[in-house]
Amino acid sequence: MKQNIKKTFYSIEEYLETDIDMQEIKLLILYLNKSKINDAIMSDLCNKLRESIDLYDLKLFLSENKFGQNSFSILGLELQNIVNLQSLLLDLKQNKLNNEKIKSLAETLGKCQKLESLILYIDQNQITNQGVEYLAFGLKRCLNIKTLEIDLSNIDIGSKNLNQLFFELKTCVNLTNLSLRLSQCNISSQRHINPFEGLRKFQNLKNLNLNLQCNQINDDQIVLLGIELGFIASLTSLFLGFYFNQISTSGYSNFIEGISNCKGLFTLKLYMGQNMIGNEDILLKDSFSKFQNLNNFIIDLSSNQFTLLNAMQLSYELKQSETLTSLALNMSSNKFGSEQTNKIIINLKKIKKLVNLQTYF
Repeated sequence: MKQNIKKTFYSIEEYLETDIDMQEIKLLILYLNKSKINDAIMSDLCNKLRESIDLYDLKLFLSENKFGQNSFSILGLELQNIVNLQSLLLDLKQNKLNNEKIKSLAETLGKCQKLESLILYIDQNQITNQGVEYLAFGLKRCLNIKTLEIDLSNIDIGSKNLNQLFFELKTCVNLTNLSLRLSQCNISSQRHINPFEGLRKFQNLKNLNLNLQCNQINDDQIVLLGIELGFIASLTSLFLGFYFNQISTSGYSNFIEGISNCKGLFTLKLYMGQNMIGNEDILLKDSFSKFQNLNNFIIDLSSNQFTLLNAMQLSYELKQSETLTSLALNMSSNKFGSEQTNKIIINLKKIKKLVNLQTYF
């Protein structure tokens, strides 16, 4: 049996000076944050990478470095020459990367034809919406990609560029797992554009994770998202983060109605704290009776505007579910006291197949 299949290094010196035979390494993890990597060091690093001829999984943690002028180009050339590379993690946070550097990275990734899994952390740089556009054009060439995770937090993407990102990624027909961190990305900046249009094209997507907190998303936009998601018949797991937006009761109700069309959905996690939900009567549409396979549901509605009456209406809605076995509900910091919650809990316990119930008031 081959040895040294997986190896982890915690400094440039440790990696460059190791006497381990790197030819048999298949999974390589390098923690090189804050390593002051200049052009010469990057060249040495890439020369060492070349020794791992069977490498298929590479995780590079390179945040808070001071790359030389050509370091990024040197790394890019080496990555596209790793012929068997299937899985790549690049942590490039806090490196003062600009749009041109992202363009170069995107072109490199587009040439990694065997890549099936990509995790990319590029937040806290100097990237604008133009950089996101470059990234979208590069990623659409990764035709074999199955798992994609990108952190774009705090980049002024806007509605148009998020829309374009989804449209470009639709060419990745093998994509089954998609995770995008989009907090504070000014998603709602262009009200006349549906930022989520194009999601319905992901017909093989099984797991979707969208963190959309702090984007001033309103009722119209969350309803559009619900409609788009309702077309993805393959979806089994959905995680959505909506903290600190502008969603009211009607937006919430119509959104739930939209995603109830995801007939294969098994796990749903909604984090909707710090909105305006509960400010009016819950629209009783029996939406939860329409979920055909929903088994696990976690919903955070803390710090909204629920009165006891509206919270009771929500519990009646949830009681209609024919499939739920596990429910976690957080309604803390609303407009009713914890001593008034007994009737809500009694209702929830009447959910037909419920086995596990967790409540927070």
